[in-house]
This record gives sequence, structure tokens and C-alpha cells, in this order.
Amino acid sequence: MFVVYHDNKGTLEKIKAYLFYEVRVDLFDKIIEVDILENSAISTDGWTYFDGDTIFVEYKTQLGLAHELIHVSQILNKRFNPDNHEWYGKVYRQEQPWEDEAYKLELEVEKRWLM
Repeated sequence: MFVVYHDNKGTLEKIKAYLFYEVRVDLFDKIIEVDILENSAISTDGWTYFDGDTIFVEYKTQLGLAHELIHVSQILNKRFNPDNHEWYGKVYRQEQPWEDEAYKLELEVEKRWLM
């Protein structure tokens, strides 16, 4: 199970709808918190960090949020482990297939779930 936090209730409902659609809840052995913050002062469109209990997300733009939500889904579905850059059980040193997927899907996620 996971719990999502965001200051804007409308955005929170959209985020929850996307994640509840995308994430397999049968994979959880503990509650994971997802703490999402809109922050126009960050230097990139967004970033995601996972400390093992909480996924922290900051984003600047709606497209940045879509991109980072894909990473949240990847982490919650245990396809991506950001600690060691493991993607589907394989550790990557230079390639970043989790980024390739996020860039490929971000416009679709933005249009379908965040607009």
C-alpha cells in the first residue's frame, strides 16, 4: 500500500488516480509514502528520491510531474531500484532505461492523467 501527499487537492486526486491505475498493490510488504511538492525554484523540471520508506518528488512543470510520476510507478512496481540503478533486475552503469521509458511516456501521462 502507498499513501500520497500533495498540497493541491485537485492535483493530488489526479496523481492518486494515475498511481492507483499503474501500481500493483500486491507487491507491498509495508506502507510507502509518496511526498510530492511543486517547487518552481528547483533547477530541473523535477527529481525523485527514494529512501526506502518515502518517495520524495519535487517538480517545476506539469510535464516534469508526469515524468517523475512514471519514476514513482517504476519504483512502487519494483521495476526500478534507484539505489543501485537496477532495472528489471539488471544493474546499469551508463545506460538509464528507466529514463528512456519516462521520456517516452511523459506526454501521454500528462495528457491522460494531469490535464
